[in-house]
Amino acid sequence: MKTIGTIRASSCIGLFDCALSWYYTNIKGIRSPSNGLSATGTAIHAGTAYFDEARMNGETPEVSAAVEITIDALNNPNEEVQWDSVKMHREMELKAIKLTTRYCIEIAPTREYVAVELHCPPLNVQTKYGVIKLTGSTDRIRRTEDRRLGISDLKSGKMAVKVGFEDHEEAVASTANHHIQLGIYTLLAEEAAQTVFDAPAEIIGLSTGRNATIAISEVEDVKTALLGTDEVDGMLDMAGKMLKEGFFPPNPRSILCSKKYCAGYSRCPYKGK
Repeated sequence: MKTIGTIRASSCIGLFDCALSWYYTNIKGIRSPSNGLSATGTAIHAGTAYFDEARMNGETPEVSAAVEITIDALNNPNEEVQWDSVKMHREMELKAIKLTTRYCIEIAPTREYVAVELHCPPLNVQTKYGVIKLTGSTDRIRRTEDRRLGISDLKSGKMAVKVGFEDHEEAVASTANHHIQLGIYTLLAEEAAQTVFDAPAEIIGLSTGRNATIAISEVEDVKTALLGTDEVDGMLDMAGKMLKEGFFPPNPRSILCSKKYCAGYSRCPYKGK
């Protein structure tokens, strides 16, 4: 079955933020070095994945072992990383240690995972404009107390957790803009497992801000925006139109419109900074 394009789950929100930036990276193959915040997130993922996978297999892992894996992944990355400074590198190392430790002690024991870092087979989705191939690896698939399945996705960064959000004093994970990615993960995992995931998806926020806060927030109905309804097109149809027509409009007002975050920034005639 011929496809009109491939969309990785982790890149999907970028397509709707600045389609031209997405085009430079995903169609033209232009890459830029990873930054310190991204490298920190990758390292935390490595340490926590080790811990969760060991628990899932019936083992009793040491938190210190997970921390060691996080540190090693941060200091020996698989790709080039551009740090703003040596000081930032050290600060992020300390926060990665703290967040990995807190996750293993506070979050992991409250979750029953049935899959960790699951690489799902590609999924072909028919849109109005042709077939799109969806790809991606889910962070976690969890089983709830009532035996339902749902996606759990770890997000790190300075804005990964909010305090006082919507008049709540407790910390909550930031879910803004994540429902599209969670929706693709859900479609991929449902196809791989050949079952419906009817538990809410959730974001596990790991803040690299000053207090290294952790929080969890659920995200309901992550598929409707992707697939649409009888009245409105889904975002996959919109993506299909862009891919078929080769139309990737710029967004010079994007907060990611900078040399640091956009691989095609130097050649973009529309950049706003």
